Amino acid sequence: SSQKKANDGFHKMDDAYRSALLMELDLIRQTSSSTEGDKIPLRSIYFGGGTPSLAPTSTLRSILSAIIDRDDGPFCIPEDGHGIEITIEMDPGTFTEDKLRELRNAGFNRICLGVQSFDDAILESISRVHRRKDVLESIAMIDRVFGDDRLGNDRGKTSTIHAVPFTYSLDLISGLPGLSLAKWAETLETAMHLNPRPDHLSLYDLQVEEGTVFGKWYGSNRDDDEDDDEEERNGNALAKIRSPPTISIEAGKTKELPFLPSADVCAYMYRYASGYLRAKGYEHYEI
Repeated sequence: SSQKKANDGFHKMDDAYRSALLMELDLIRQTSSSTEGDKIPLRSIYFGGGTPSLAPTSTLRSILSAIIDRDDGPFCIPEDGHGIEITIEMDPGTFTEDKLRELRNAGFNRICLGVQSFDDAILESISRVHRRKDVLESIAMIDRVFGDDRLGNDRGKTSTIHAVPFTYSLDLISGLPGLSLAKWAETLETAMHLNPRPDHLSLYDLQVEEGTVFGKWYGSNRDDDEDDDEEERNGNALAKIRSPPTISIEAGKTKELPFLPSADVCAYMYRYASGYLRAKGYEHYEI
């Protein structure tokens, strides 16, 4: 069946990737010093880029073991007792509570959740499969599994795996199609009312690039130069939006796409988020 072929293809890809990564780690081991004083102390390990949580837990375990469990490896756990922060990126609605328990037992102590938005219409417009309810259910599951490992709870702090208190982060995107200033403010407010509240937020502005679907729909620039001057003369730059484009969905029928916020609106979203989150106790930094 097509499902069996898809599963077989996924497992082949997983096997190939795991083998390649373990081979690279082994090359690092062979070309590095394994003398205790020369080893590299690790502060963090980050599994990101796509949705690595979809990989089998056995794959994740084998990679972690190759990094931190080998006596002849080039890496070591810091001697200050603070442990290693081990992060994995996950998407809402793509994991179960059992999967979270497996990840916790494997040593993961930080989750980066790709929420992007709490608005179902916006999530649909950017082709995300999860919805608001999936976000809330995912956070509730995370709290049930990792809640006792959060800062202020002493459970497991004597072990290497749980020496670092559990934290979680949310990814949110500004400048999305259909996202107004009011909706962006509501997005941030919703994040602040989550229980537990995220320890960290990664905020990104949507970049419309040539050669992408958004680039085809909206063009590579957010603003039409010829439309800018009149709005700016009227002192109404924040109200500017591009006219919604239309796409053909079937013969003789078109669909109007959500508006794309202007560059000025996106800049204001950035400034608003910085000020609002500072007031909520978050420290603003850039990478």
